[in-house]
Amino acid sequence: MFIGSLDMVHTLAYTGMGVFQGYGTNLPTQLWISARYMEGVSLLVAPFFLKRRLNINFTILIYISVFSFLILSTFYWGVFPTCFNEQTGLTIFKEISEFLIIGILLVSLILLLRQRNKFDSKVLNFVSWSIGLTMASELMFTMYTGPYEAANMFGHFFKLISFYLIYKALIEIGLRHPYNLLFRDLKQSELELQKARDELEMKVRERTAELAQSEERFRMMAETIPDVFWMSTPGVEKMLYVSPAYEKIWGRSLEDLYKSPKSFIDAVHPEDLKKVVAALGDHAKGFWNLEYRISQPNGSIRWIMDRGFPVCDRQGNIILMTGVATDITPLKLTEKTLLDNSRKIEAFFKHAITPLVFLDREFNFIQVNEAYAKACQKDISDFPGHNHFEFYPHEENQRIFEEVVRTKTPYQASAKPFSFTDHPEWGITYWDWTLVPILDEAEEVEFLVFSLKDVTERIQAELFLKEKDQYLRTIVSNAPIVLFATDERGTITVSEGRGLDALGQKPGESVGTNVFEKYRDQPEIVKNIRRALRGESFAAEIELSGSVVFDTTYSPIRDERNDVCGVIGTSVDITERKRAEERILADQEQLRTLTAELLATQERERRKIATELHDSVGQILAFLKIELGDLLRSEVSKESINTLRHLREQVEQAIKQTRTLTFEMSPPELYTLGLSYAIEELAQRFAEERGLTCTVDVHDSSYPLSEQMKILLYRSVRELLVNAVKHAQAESVQIIIRRVDNDIEITIEDNGVGFDTSLRDGTRHTKPPGLGLFSIIERLKQMGGKLDIHSSCGKGTKIILLAPLEHKVLKERSKEG
Repeated sequence: MFIGSLDMVHTLAYTGMGVFQGYGTNLPTQLWISARYMEGVSLLVAPFFLKRRLNINFTILIYISVFSFLILSTFYWGVFPTCFNEQTGLTIFKEISEFLIIGILLVSLILLLRQRNKFDSKVLNFVSWSIGLTMASELMFTMYTGPYEAANMFGHFFKLISFYLIYKALIEIGLRHPYNLLFRDLKQSELELQKARDELEMKVRERTAELAQSEERFRMMAETIPDVFWMSTPGVEKMLYVSPAYEKIWGRSLEDLYKSPKSFIDAVHPEDLKKVVAALGDHAKGFWNLEYRISQPNGSIRWIMDRGFPVCDRQGNIILMTGVATDITPLKLTEKTLLDNSRKIEAFFKHAITPLVFLDREFNFIQVNEAYAKACQKDISDFPGHNHFEFYPHEENQRIFEEVVRTKTPYQASAKPFSFTDHPEWGITYWDWTLVPILDEAEEVEFLVFSLKDVTERIQAELFLKEKDQYLRTIVSNAPIVLFATDERGTITVSEGRGLDALGQKPGESVGTNVFEKYRDQPEIVKNIRRALRGESFAAEIELSGSVVFDTTYSPIRDERNDVCGVIGTSVDITERKRAEERILADQEQLRTLTAELLATQERERRKIATELHDSVGQILAFLKIELGDLLRSEVSKESINTLRHLREQVEQAIKQTRTLTFEMSPPELYTLGLSYAIEELAQRFAEERGLTCTVDVHDSSYPLSEQMKILLYRSVRELLVNAVKHAQAESVQIIIRRVDNDIEITIEDNGVGFDTSLRDGTRHTKPPGLGLFSIIERLKQMGGKLDIHSSCGKGTKIILLAPLEHKVLKERSKEG
């Protein structure tokens, strides 16, 4: 009635009917959906009332309420969702509602067919087809975009047929042939009653026989089971039966328990006593499910699981309680062990430094540990609910995972490369990983354990070492050296380098031979190898074949216990260098000799010239003095006299300068008192004339130097003092003279402005009569000495002169001779 009323209003709501003005196509569509929801829900709940009495008044009230709500929400409140849009056609709500109604009708049809034995076959067919056509009708109503399309028309045709079938089932058959339905139910009930009576009689006979056996089986079972079987009145006012297992578990007699039914509580552990006593009230109400501890007379503690069930009469009154008390001590111990193990496993999984993952058989994340999350730079909570290959896609790895699930065989990968798509800056990484399938009781894969180890650093190091090794091999094979190595027995293990060409050998040719046998005619080589095998590192020159000279370094090879296990070394062919050094030394000695002779000749000539100049000028001055006296006595003009006087003063000044120059170049004390005293006098004179603080520290005054070396060192010190004042603008200079082995060392250090040593020849060069740094360096080299300069801008200058003593020069010359 109510569905038909909604359909009638739906018909009147069509625009062409002209009943409801201004609503358009949306109104009839809304009313249609309302009617179909009411129809679908009605057919869905109907099967549930086949065995229940229907309250017709309450039912009509519900339908009136629903009908009123739908009409008001459509016409008055306007809250019913839009079902048709004039521009776009059916709305999403309309289409979803049609499919939802089809689903409701499908479920109602299934429920109807499950109750087919409650219906006449014709009624069942008519109703079933009616529901099916209604579903087809709703499906048609999802296919049109305009109200006058063919799909809409066919949907109405299907609905008319559906209503007709409902009419046939409920009206025609129900009203015209009601007796067929009534007698069918009575006949069916009679048959079912007869069948039930026969089955009941059979069960009574069987039950009687079973009860006779059950009593015996119960007795045997109760006396043999390890659990305590008991029966008592509610609240344990009286103990009706207790199996013999009570005496074994409680360690107390059954006789005492029957006399005092609640005496079993005396054995309850003090910590559980309050709980057990409180539960006795529930026991009286038919509920008893308790876990507690008891203490046996020998002091041992047992865990008890005590469960009881009520036995009721036909009126539902509890007449007795029956139950089983089980000793679960082994189970509790096992649980404790499992719990402890579980905590340990969980702690290991959580805190292990190895990344670990649990995956299901579809490779979805179940659980990951902190190490895995850290390695992926994610949070642990990011993984559950996602697939491994969603985060880390890799076709080859996915095939491997699928193969592990299919074959149920673990897989292990070593140094497998992988690139993280979410971290391209990491580049290629390398991993050792293992995938282990865990099987269930049916021998099927339940889940997978995925463990990994990041070996990127090791692999990169290995690749680097391989490249480095190849690089070194290329260098060694092309370098003019010999790289060799031996084991602790002297067997050659490495022989490489282009330097082998000088020995007529090829790389690797000597590998495997014994160095002591191969070079038994070269005792120096054998001696050096044995020396290195004793743990000493050193360098030595070796001459082979009488013409080839090698500069060789020897170093011991040590194992992990720091024991010498071999020798490694390099040999550089220095034959040409040695020959060149010999030629240079010979040329230098020749140059030193010539330089010394030249300096001695120059010194003699300077002395001779100075002496002659002194004598000549003295005579000239005496002559000028006599002439000047004569002129004063004569009648010569005053101007001529002044001219002669000026000439005499110039000559005297020239003589003075000549004496000074001669003295500065070669002061007498240099020859009489020695170099140290001459330098002290020089420093004192500079301090007085130049306003300079100059100190001299003499460690040893006995220096056997050649005359040429004394002159060169003296002039060098003087030149450096001039430079310190003139160019470096120094205020103080310190001179240190000392003997170092077979050399004399003179250090001149000032506090001047300093200079860039790379430009020393330009910035510290002086004009004659100074020698200049370059001249000093070259002359010292020629005479076997050297000069070191330590200076920087703004930090002063330190110059060290080093010259060989006379006996050292003579000794070297005697060796060379």
